[in-house]
Amino acid sequence: MKKIYKTPNIFNVFIGFLTKNGNKLKAEKLCLLLLITLKKEFKKNPFYILESCIRRIRPVVSFKPKKIAGITYKLPMLLNTKRANSLAVRWLLEAARKRHEKGIAKKLIN
Repeated sequence: MKKIYKTPNIFNVFIGFLTKNGNKLKAEKLCLLLLITLKKEFKKNPFYILESCIRRIRPVVSFKPKKIAGITYKLPMLLNTKRANSLAVRWLLEAARKRHEKGIAKKLIN
């Protein structure tokens, strides 16, 4: 498969979550189709669009259970960017898979 774009790190996470049954080539083709569709639809850099979408839904804190004096409290802890990005990509793909449209690219755009 011919590489068209330089892939940023967040895009590799996106490909990893799209991969099913070890078929990474198919996931890369789906991602390239998504990039081409984003480019046609919005006429901007598709990586910028994808990055801004992920940045908007990225969580900042998560709640971790901590036991203090025999009582378990859920305390807010800051997330590092790698974990926050992976959560955002996972949430984005879960929401896209629930949509009733044809093709993952159309689901993600709408």
